[in-house]
Amino acid sequence: SETNLVNGIKHGKTILYDAFLRTVGPDDKTGKIYRIENYNNGKLHDEVKTFDSKTGNLITTQEYQNGKETSSTNATTNHITLYGYSSGPKNFQKSILVKDGDDITSLRCMEAPTDNEEINRYCGFIDTPGAMIKITNSGMSSQFHYCKGKLCGKSLLTYANGNKASESFTTKEGKKVSRRYNVQGVLTYEHSRSKDTKDEQIVEYFDSGLPKEVSILHNHKPIEITTYYQNRHIRYHAKTSEKEIVHATTYFDNGLKKEDYQFKRYSSSLTSRGRLINTSYEYYESGKIHRENTWKDGYIEHTREFDNNGNLTKDERYYSDGSRMNQ
Repeated sequence: SETNLVNGIKHGKTILYDAFLRTVGPDDKTGKIYRIENYNNGKLHDEVKTFDSKTGNLITTQEYQNGKETSSTNATTNHITLYGYSSGPKNFQKSILVKDGDDITSLRCMEAPTDNEEINRYCGFIDTPGAMIKITNSGMSSQFHYCKGKLCGKSLLTYANGNKASESFTTKEGKKVSRRYNVQGVLTYEHSRSKDTKDEQIVEYFDSGLPKEVSILHNHKPIEITTYYQNRHIRYHAKTSEKEIVHATTYFDNGLKKEDYQFKRYSSSLTSRGRLINTSYEYYESGKIHRENTWKDGYIEHTREFDNNGNLTKDERYYSDGSRMNQ
């Protein structure tokens, strides 16, 4: 290396060489220099260049101000990376904006204004919301806004064919909505959340665009779920009470009940059947009762079965170990 020191502190230009490729002769520039730095009182300042030490080609050019990197330019792609610094909870936070000409390829915003006015404009600290950001990558195009360092307003992601891939927005009532679409532009997923974030609804769709599953949550916990057949009839429905008792019903694909039962909830899931309680019913596809079970603490106390005409064909009572009382 070649370094200029003032009172033992780096100041001015420093040249770094690749020790393994250095050749004899002060004028030999090929395969030696891999970095040229500039210092001001021991801190990187102004232009810093990095080279390929084998070919001598320029790789990156960086700009520093008193030790802080403010920008970096890739010599191959001409992509420019801008850095903005702000004091925040973690002190000295760094926001990053990457540009390809006038196009933005990447943006990361902190939740506090920076010392870079262009970054502040895109991150929504000068105007709220900030300037529209459009990023195109591998044929996908995304558009979004930031408000004071946080994503806000409407965002949109599109496929290469122009169809929506996803979008998010906030309604006038303050409800936050996000949606996803397949490549044909059909809605496949929707998540809506109330302004206070306590109430949520998640809807999943078949490729046909018809609902597949609808979940309702309160304080991030499912309280009701409905699933559907592709012919639009309900397949399963469950709803919980304040006492964590779940009432669940399954259906045949003709819309008639298949099972009707209650259980004590033991997990966040409403589809995992817990310990059955009270009386459950099983039905023939005709809609008539097939079996009636009375439950106590997860075991059957009493079973009655009927034929399709409603005639009683079985009537059994059981002990807690499952053995029949009348045997």
